[in-house]
Amino acid sequence: MINFSKDVHDFLKWWFKEPRWYFPIEGGVKTMPMLGQDAPRTAMDAVIYRKGKFQVQLFAFPAFTIIPEHLHPNVRSYEVYYGGQVSFSLDKKWIYHFEGKNDIPTNNKDLVTCYISENSWHGGIMGPNGGMFLSVQEWLNGVTPSCVGDDWDGKACVEEHLNERPTLKTTYDKNIHWKAAASEEDTPPPWWPK
Repeated sequence: MINFSKDVHDFLKWWFKEPRWYFPIEGGVKTMPMLGQDAPRTAMDAVIYRKGKFQVQLFAFPAFTIIPEHLHPNVRSYEVYYGGQVSFSLDKKWIYHFEGKNDIPTNNKDLVTCYISENSWHGGIMGPNGGMFLSVQEWLNGVTPSCVGDDWDGKACVEEHLNERPTLKTTYDKNIHWKAAASEEDTPPPWWPK
């Protein structure tokens, strides 16, 4: 067994060592398509593992949810595609678009992950079928693991994010655009409505 007490890189290897940990869902999340930023109100996150400073969260978002660029100042993580249509950005540029079953790795060696440091601006958008991903995390600076939404610096997905967490460094714009997820890009994900 790998000793994952070192850092998030070792933890990721340990987490995906057994194939039983990763069963991507083909065909998306099957949420009701919604436009606008009411969508994240029906988003779901679940902590599926926690030990010490390490944690794994599963996130599921409805169709066309925009996650604006942001930082997690006390978290290092790997984001791992799990189902549906998901576009991830890193440092204000798209890094990949997942569109369905052809994107799903056939084994843990083929996993496509996105490493997010505590200084990495990142965001995302979910497609017409919604999207899911795992966040494999190491919490830093003695901060106790909770939801990464509690450790957020940047634009908020919904106004309630500010009300529920008044100590965060967040702003909210009710007219959010797809570019909020990847501000240096000129084109949206391929499935974005024309």
